[in-house]
Amino acid sequence: MSRKLPGFGFWLQWTFATLVGRLVGRLAAECLTWIGGHNPGVMPLRMLLLGGAIAICQWWVLRPFLPRARLWLVATTLGGGVAGMATILPGLAQWLVLRRWVPRAGMWIGVTAIAGISSWLLVQLAAGMLGVLGAQPWHIPLARLTGDFLEGCLTASVMVALLRQKRLNSGQSPASLVAMPYRELNLHTALQPR
Repeated sequence: MSRKLPGFGFWLQWTFATLVGRLVGRLAAECLTWIGGHNPGVMPLRMLLLGGAIAICQWWVLRPFLPRARLWLVATTLGGGVAGMATILPGLAQWLVLRRWVPRAGMWIGVTAIAGISSWLLVQLAAGMLGVLGAQPWHIPLARLTGDFLEGCLTASVMVALLRQKRLNSGQSPASLVAMPYRELNLHTALQPR
């Protein structure tokens, strides 16, 4: 029996899950701030809520493709809660889960950092462009939505490519797959069946 490989449907689900996770997480974090105020003890809880919302949404999409995907919940929640979602720590925590099953999982750390920075830059650009049209209360949420969408697209593309590789066995090291033929990593090859 062959294992299930992700394709364009997974890509759409991951992008949507990331977008929904960020929206729900931000809403929960804002509610917490409204209830708890702006004291220093609320900020770590805000980040845990954001990381947890993203973790649940991404886990739901990832679970059919990754053994022990429940570890993704812990890694994403804690990685996001400790350092915030725009730093390298969430990608590092998620890599700890991926590296047991996916060769070349180390690229996930860099991709999540690049996706986070790209998202932030797009938010700044979109907010500035929308602000030129006249200040409206919906500009910032719309700008954040575009940034979240970009981050979801970038991470979905790489996750598809990573999960389409030959899977490592539980005790197997990535070095043992050196003889595996290299396949160029881009959106076109990521969506092609192996």
